[in-house]
Amino acid sequence: MSSTTRAALLSALALQAATAGAAESAAPAISFSGYGTLGVVHSSEDRADVTATNFQPSGAGYTRNWSPDVDSRLGGQVTAEFNRQWSAVVQVVTEQRWDGSWHPQLEWANVKYEVSPDLSIRAGRIALPTFLASNSRKVGYTMPWVRVPNTVYGALAMTNSDGADVSYTFQAAGARDTVVVYAGRNNSTYPFGNGEGYHERARRMRGVANTVTYGAATVLLSHFEARLSSDELALADLPYTVNAVGGSYDPGAWFLMAEWARISGHGAGVPSWYVGGGYRIGEFTPYLNYNRRNQMSVQIRQADLAQQSVAIGQRGVSAGVRWDFRPGTDLKLQYDRNQPNDGSIGTLVNPQPGLQPGHRFHVVSVAMDFVF
Repeated sequence: MSSTTRAALLSALALQAATAGAAESAAPAISFSGYGTLGVVHSSEDRADVTATNFQPSGAGYTRNWSPDVDSRLGGQVTAEFNRQWSAVVQVVTEQRWDGSWHPQLEWANVKYEVSPDLSIRAGRIALPTFLASNSRKVGYTMPWVRVPNTVYGALAMTNSDGADVSYTFQAAGARDTVVVYAGRNNSTYPFGNGEGYHERARRMRGVANTVTYGAATVLLSHFEARLSSDELALADLPYTVNAVGGSYDPGAWFLMAEWARISGHGAGVPSWYVGGGYRIGEFTPYLNYNRRNQMSVQIRQADLAQQSVAIGQRGVSAGVRWDFRPGTDLKLQYDRNQPNDGSIGTLVNPQPGLQPGHRFHVVSVAMDFVF
């Protein structure tokens, strides 16, 4: 049974209970919303590709001088409220997948039951709450920069879980505290060279996230753990954990944001982090971001299909400006200066013969985000 089918069945069972409880009430309130990004990206490195996520097989650089595949996507969401306690959500996203296709995929499909205004339970396909932007990492309009820093968010590329979560919110000393505990599984396919993909199964997945909001400040602490298996990579029940801390302060005229994550797996702990901020001047928001990932090794296949272990440590600086030229729409221009560590290809993918590890590369991105 595929992960998409399993998520649909979980949601369908919960939905049946919800509709049964609401059978004698009024028809459910159904709403539709959507989001998207139209973008192009250029990279100075022509022996490998720049991508936005670990799921993309190619991007800007070697494959295309200017690529629309890196940031472009379209998403739609349907929300149904059956009564005060029961609701459901389905979100579908179209973006470049591991095989280069653009087939729509099911991002969320879950049913929610509110036990009380402070306590809720969800079942189905649910967003993993590991990072500050976990619920909106695909919605470019919600972010000041063109894309989330992959040096950090790439620590946990999978974005959802087929399972359940429990959320509890309480007030303390003027702060709002939300604790989410979850468990589930995930099946993902990643690019592996020459149009091939490797399948990764995450089992015994569980975690907790605690978000505290006080005025303009937000702090997140999270823990994720799972057992990873992949036939292609000869992995069997590899323990994998991600511990993350994030914080933001946004009083309105300006903002600061930072996140730190530590991967534990493959026998070592690898930290990554970023810090950024910006200042709003009318419709314009200039911003700056510094990000870094310490050295780690991953298995890849190069153009000759030889499997190799490569280092992907990198540091980088991003500078850009966001222009909110109309309600629900923005235009962003961003420049990235990336410096892979010595002997490292950094976050580059699809390496080709002649690529020089440790060689600095530059990226220019233009993106228009919209919500509706």
